[in-house]
Amino acid sequence: MIGTTVQSLLGFRYELLKDLVSAGHEVYALSVDYDYKSKQTLIDIGV
Repeated sequence: MIGTTVQSLLGFRYELLKDLVSAGHEVYALSVDYDYKSKQTLIDIGV
């Protein structure tokens, strides 16, 4: 999943990312403005 900002990934795509991981898909998320907390949030759900 590519997001313009990490906030778009966490705010609008978070549930979709979780569902994709739960369905067994290998999910990658790309954005230009990661910080430690946002990166860790995605890692915690398996992205």
